[in-house]
Amino acid sequence: MTQKVRVLHVLDSLDCGGTQRLVLDMLRNMGPDNVFLVTGHGYLKKDFVKAHKDSGNKLYSYTRRWPIDTDLIGKIQRLMKSHHIQLIHAHSLVEGVHSYLATRIKRVPILLSYHSFDYEDNIKDRLARTFLLRMLSYHHFVSSSSYNHLRRRYKIRGRSFIVPGGIDSRARAITGTARTDLRRKLKLKKDAVILGMVGNFFNNARDQATICRALPRLIETNRKIHFVFIGGWLPKNKCYQECQSICQARRLGWSVHFWGLERRVWPIIRYLDIFVYSTNYDSCPLSVIEAMHAGLPIIATDISQMRELLGSNGAIFFKPHSHKDLNRKINLLLSNHSRRALLGRAAQKRARANYSIKIYIRNLESVYRNILNTPR
Repeated sequence: MTQKVRVLHVLDSLDCGGTQRLVLDMLRNMGPDNVFLVTGHGYLKKDFVKAHKDSGNKLYSYTRRWPIDTDLIGKIQRLMKSHHIQLIHAHSLVEGVHSYLATRIKRVPILLSYHSFDYEDNIKDRLARTFLLRMLSYHHFVSSSSYNHLRRRYKIRGRSFIVPGGIDSRARAITGTARTDLRRKLKLKKDAVILGMVGNFFNNARDQATICRALPRLIETNRKIHFVFIGGWLPKNKCYQECQSICQARRLGWSVHFWGLERRVWPIIRYLDIFVYSTNYDSCPLSVIEAMHAGLPIIATDISQMRELLGSNGAIFFKPHSHKDLNRKINLLLSNHSRRALLGRAAQKRARANYSIKIYIRNLESVYRNILNTPR
């Protein structure tokens, strides 16, 4: 019989990001031995509450008030005691620190997931990351690229596990071939060609500006093309401002659509003809995995993280920051329907074999058992 492990998962916010959507799928699909604690609010609160009710898994909430909150430390300790927790899985740096402080008396092992790179770290994040990489015994990375990057920059103590993320395609219901909904919402003709990307304009991780620089020439040669940016934005974000400037200067407002934050992106991306993902750095973006499951042809930035995720046959890659190369790759796919279909099938096959939520949970549970069976 497979050993069951009683795990406390700690997440700091319910914002509409990849980490939060991954933990949401874990809440939907993990067994009753898992307890979830969220320490903030956000766009996905209703989804977490619904998943809690549907799955029957235990979900607790607490609003963290201070950078180091002694009440939160006490909350973690009480949950450890009441649920006989054997392992804590922290999904953010700040909750990794609180989990570490909560286990100074009763030594429960902690697994910390590193879902992102350190490029956007402020001083507190950098200090927390340095501290946790040195003090914790178990670290989870969602890609070899992110692990290798952090290993070069920090001293990592203990054992590291690489487990890429996955999605619950059943919950997302990425099936079917109907193509009318998105066109109707955007008031587009039936023969419109829709390209799109999922990614927030919150920091410098994504590179939507390269897409916007490629669009004017692309749309000038094919007026049926429309591009949809799905994701929230901050008005002062440099990339967002550049995209707006390009669209206004070239009068592309009728063909470039800024959708905004979206809790459920899968009903939108399934209607795309091509999925484009332009990024400066990324660990294991769930939006790309969703596009793979949907069987979409994908064009992605040629960086190690994307190669690792998509493989050599699952996408077409363009040179980083090269809008000319991106323009060429888009035209290549637009003119070759059979190539698009082939890429979509290859990406879907790879996603189903490697990036489902069941595979992710099975691999994580193997890590949990490995940790508990390690002499301490």
